[in-house]
Amino acid sequence: MKNRAEKNKKNFFIRIITLILAIILFSIASCMAVVLHQRTREQSDLQLKNTAYHKVDPQRDIGEKQEKTECTSHYVYDIQYPQLNQEEIDQDIATMVDDIVNHFIENHKQNKPKNLDERPVLSIDYESYQATDQLASILFTTTVSVKGEEIAKQYTGVSYQISTKQKVGLTDIFQNQFVDPLSTKLERYFTRKNQYQNYLKDISLKPQLQNWLTESPQFVLTKENCKFIFNYNTIFPNEIGICTAVIPWNELQDIMKPGLTTPTQPDQKEENPSSGTSPEQPQPPTEAPKPDDTPPSQPPSNQPTKNGKPLLALTFDDGPKASSTERILTLLEQNNAKATFFVVGPQAKQYPDTLRRAVNMGCEIGNHTMDHLTLTKQTPEVMISQVDQTNQIVKEIAGVSPRLVRPPGGAVNDTVKSTLSQPLVLWSVDTRDWKTRNAQATIDHIRKNAAPGQIILMHDIYSTTADACDTIIPELAKQYQLVTVSELFEAYGISMTGGKTYSQAE
Repeated sequence: MKNRAEKNKKNFFIRIITLILAIILFSIASCMAVVLHQRTREQSDLQLKNTAYHKVDPQRDIGEKQEKTECTSHYVYDIQYPQLNQEEIDQDIATMVDDIVNHFIENHKQNKPKNLDERPVLSIDYESYQATDQLASILFTTTVSVKGEEIAKQYTGVSYQISTKQKVGLTDIFQNQFVDPLSTKLERYFTRKNQYQNYLKDISLKPQLQNWLTESPQFVLTKENCKFIFNYNTIFPNEIGICTAVIPWNELQDIMKPGLTTPTQPDQKEENPSSGTSPEQPQPPTEAPKPDDTPPSQPPSNQPTKNGKPLLALTFDDGPKASSTERILTLLEQNNAKATFFVVGPQAKQYPDTLRRAVNMGCEIGNHTMDHLTLTKQTPEVMISQVDQTNQIVKEIAGVSPRLVRPPGGAVNDTVKSTLSQPLVLWSVDTRDWKTRNAQATIDHIRKNAAPGQIILMHDIYSTTADACDTIIPELAKQYQLVTVSELFEAYGISMTGGKTYSQAE
């Protein structure tokens, strides 16, 4: 008995020691797994940061480089931008950069990739130019990439008059009637370049250039020239890529404002007697008259009307979002108006009541894909999946299936057109409300550009857009009948077919 008891006691201690060793080994293995995971993530973060599209030696004449970096499980961004030691200008630049970052985060914060190396990477790089002592110009390059492959890219130019701290636009540099002669100069530039010949023989370039110059032209000013940048989906097809036209200052003298100091002119400090303006303080463009100040325009007899008014379509992307979309719906309801909402799948799932309300009001629901991907960078299978997923979500929530598709960013090529079976709706008036986040800027742009048959682009996820709608929807409703996109084209007698793009009714 005694030997058996001692044997049992010995076995008991052996079991205890074995259990303790097992716990220790498990703890060590767990710690090693955590460390390995952290190292893997750090290496992935570093690898993703290294894919940022920063130039090795960009032109930077002015400003101190600022940097922002963040790596999360959903996304990565790596930002560089200048500060000019001018408070108002620096604040404007920082706000512009923050808006781009916030828009990127808004699009990706709810979509966690399965693998860390599949996270989208936002990169902002810049070039800066000291065109004159009083004129600074910055060119931002914004790219989004996944696994090192660029899926979106855009250039944005901004120029400032240092003494006044004000932005400088083409209307501040050139004479009032500059659009026609400048478009001629740009057309001449492109016709001289061999790489554009095949494209130019099939189109009339000048009207497109004129329209581009009156919308949101991107340009940068240097000591030697004025460089115009044509992003994707502006003038040239995507396969040609982003294009630039570089016009020397001496070729622009005939259309520049008298008395304006330019890099190729001596410094002129006297006021120009004919214009009455100082060269350092160019006059701002005249504000467009408010719709309330003028009686409703009478449409031509052959132009479709409803309730005696010409037709106009408001469209809203990236929603719904209850806090702002509900405000817009109420304004539409109060003004006997309708709009088209191009929704993304996750937002529709998050705010089903708002989606149903829009449908019940007679508004149109369009498809803005599931994950807001640039379709021109996707395979046909991914394109179809992106559209089908959102179609199914909208159908399950609201009982209707979207008839129209708006490709994110307006990115369309022949593959997109041949793959998708639904009409592709673009726009003719881009408010850039996602960028400015300024209600008055949105209001002013719509007042200036609204016209019968136009499709106006806004984004209903921003409170500032809803703020703009507080003013602009009642104003527009006095002059126009606000209708859905499908109603607009039906009234104009245009049959919308799958795989074809539509920007306005005419």
